[in-house]
Amino acid sequence: MKASRVMFTAAIVVSLSAFFSHAASAQITSLLTPRNDAAVVVRDHAAHAEVVRVEAHAASAQTTYPLTCRGGGTLIIANDADNGVRITYERAPGATPDGLKSGQCSWADRSVGANEPNTICDSDRQRASTYTGTLVTNGTVIFHVYNDGKGCMKVMKTGF
Repeated sequence: MKASRVMFTAAIVVSLSAFFSHAASAQITSLLTPRNDAAVVVRDHAAHAEVVRVEAHAASAQTTYPLTCRGGGTLIIANDADNGVRITYERAPGATPDGLKSGQCSWADRSVGANEPNTICDSDRQRASTYTGTLVTNGTVIFHVYNDGKGCMKVMKTGF
């Protein structure tokens, strides 16, 4: 099983026979992946084992960072294919306290790096409806985001 962050809880029941040593005990064994984000429960029947349950557990909360954005300017708000919202912004040349021009976003302590996405992705349309009006009217929104490694700064919560 590939170790990866799992953002949901699931129970998958599968049956699988495999050859085990005769020295194996007839016990139910629970194994965890190195990151403790999944468990495999095995029932051993002497010469074979049956995987009776594979469970994916919710991952620990993703660490987020405040990204402050000022609406207007070149900022683009669009619906995405997953019925969420995508916001494309210009990287401010400095940290948020240095000031933001319309359409720019920045971290509190530095500018957004060239290797970091300049797209904010929010899958919660209801949450998005609370801040899009602010951005359209040149207002400021603080997005608590993490880099998903796929070209998006994923929103977990917002503030004004």
